[in-house]
Amino acid sequence: MFGFFRRKNQDNQVAALYANIVKRARHPSFYQFGEVNDTFDGRFELLSLHVHIVLRDLRRRGLGREAQGQALFDTFFQDLDQGLRESGVGDMGISKKIRRMAEAFYGRAAAYDEVMVGSPCSHESLGELTQMISRNFFDGAKTKPAENLAAYAIALDQFLSNAALDTIVSGQIFANDFDFENDKL
Repeated sequence: MFGFFRRKNQDNQVAALYANIVKRARHPSFYQFGEVNDTFDGRFELLSLHVHIVLRDLRRRGLGREAQGQALFDTFFQDLDQGLRESGVGDMGISKKIRRMAEAFYGRAAAYDEVMVGSPCSHESLGELTQMISRNFFDGAKTKPAENLAAYAIALDQFLSNAALDTIVSGQIFANDFDFENDKL
């Protein structure tokens, strides 16, 4: 019986964390100043980057494949599934699209991990991460927004590494507003 209440509390925490990650990834400054395309693909890329960085932090703490990390990953893909359904994709097409999105997420996560060396990563990763973000977000174009987004990702990784685990898993870490243009988390 007590396991049920722990599970319910964890589900609520993951839901709050994911909701705040989505809120952060949908912040207008990414699309205005960061020049991320406000399309399904642009939102997927930005959400994937944020989820990856949080999962990276949970792995760093030894919780990546534990309940919270897995629940966050599952919630992310349930949300993508729901978004596709709401956009009119039929049941037959959902599984193919989700599989492609999962492959894309895993590919990006592996690539980001390869260049985001260190725990947390350092600004030495900026050049390679900028190239990756240019490819994933801006069709390979080398832009100032790609460099700014890479610097933001590194700053977020460092910020999470210094935050208390309770603040992260509760979603409070993303609850405050921020200013992407002026690089304030």
